[in-house]
Amino acid sequence: MIQNGVLVERHKIPDQNRVSPSAVTWEANALMSKIVQQTMNGNYVSADVEAAIRADMTPILVTWANSEEKEKAPEGTIILNSPSELLPILDLS
Repeated sequence: MIQNGVLVERHKIPDQNRVSPSAVTWEANALMSKIVQQTMNGNYVSADVEAAIRADMTPILVTWANSEEKEKAPEGTIILNSPSELLPILDLS
């Protein structure tokens, strides 16, 4: 289970004190599946946000690499300044 961006439910390998690789893979796949189904994420308005709108997906503009793109975003675009802001939006925190 992911809480606040951290894998918190540890599926341990018997007789070893480490997280099972299959548990990490399963959680990552579940997270990515939800992201892909609901949103289009990107850092350019002219490419990523417009593609999301054309695909009838929720556009999410990530600004940590290109902060100037924030000013170009159309109404309805979710703007994120940090990767950690994505999980609450997708109800995965």
